[in-house]
Amino acid sequence: MVQTMVRGADLVAKPWPNGHGITRDVAGKQSLDRRIDWLISIADLTRDADFSYFADCDRYFTLVDGEGVELAVGAGVPVRCTPLVPFFFAGDVPTRCRVRTPARAFNVYVARDYGRIEVSARIVAGGHRIRLAHNLVAVYCAFGKLIAGDHVLGQGDTLVDPGILEARAGEAAGLVFVQTTQGVDQSVL
Repeated sequence: MVQTMVRGADLVAKPWPNGHGITRDVAGKQSLDRRIDWLISIADLTRDADFSYFADCDRYFTLVDGEGVELAVGAGVPVRCTPLVPFFFAGDVPTRCRVRTPARAFNVYVARDYGRIEVSARIVAGGHRIRLAHNLVAVYCAFGKLIAGDHVLGQGDTLVDPGILEARAGEAAGLVFVQTTQGVDQSVL
């Protein structure tokens, strides 16, 4: 697999599947029957809205811009989501998002029968080095600048299939990591 730089400025806006918002697909894989195996997208959250239904998928929701939103998943107690704290929930359970101020979210969807993907986030101080794990699917830069090999990621950029490499924050950077924890085939992005 070859590293792929996806610039945030190049992503194409499109309606959510339910039409209640705007999203931009970053990378993903579909099965032969056009079902999502996994998908990474960036969603604009500008108003209160019901989230789209993703059959047989689980979802990670990570706020990457904005002050916070509240998610009500099914009949559960609403959860306050804050920047760079991933929240995991079932994508096929009715979910409502309450938005206080405009925000942006990094979303990862994975089919339950496909494999396991996890999302984590951290802030790296300027000039500090980190080692990117071999099982990473993607690294997203929420703010700041990250230097990864020959690539420089700015705010909104994603490096898909980064492989094992050393990276350093050119300035403090907020990063979201998508990694496999068991047998997920990354080969078709």
